[in-house]
Amino acid sequence: MTELRYKILGRNRLKDLQPPSYLIPRILPEQGLVTLVAEPSSKKSFLAVHMASCVATGTPFFDIPTTKGNIVYIAAEGQFGMRKRLSAWEVQQGQSIAEEEFGVIAEPLQILLLLRKGCAMIGLSRVYFFHQKQFCGLQKLNGKIK
Repeated sequence: MTELRYKILGRNRLKDLQPPSYLIPRILPEQGLVTLVAEPSSKKSFLAVHMASCVATGTPFFDIPTTKGNIVYIAAEGQFGMRKRLSAWEVQQGQSIAEEEFGVIAEPLQILLLLRKGCAMIGLSRVYFFHQKQFCGLQKLNGKIK
């Protein structure tokens, strides 16, 4: 018999759930998935790099405080631009991102395969980053909002 991966809660047990903790309050939960949806070439990746860099350095995200933590950014597209984007962020913010604070995986991942192995990742996306050992996903989708 297969063990269920998720706990099914009855309606009355919902009151026992704890509110989420955030890396960026009300924007980026410590565990969960955030989706950026916009037209192609509308700077979604720049926003994702900014979010991840702010968390990696503990820098406020557009004047919103962040919880500092190590980042592994999975760049399944645009890998060659990551060095320039991170360097530009450092110049703009006037600070450096330490080597141990921000790592990059510069290739697509087989997310479904990793899910079967029990890794803490969800979704099919192009941009993910991880805070410490907990999943903190940022999903980037090209397309129109209708």
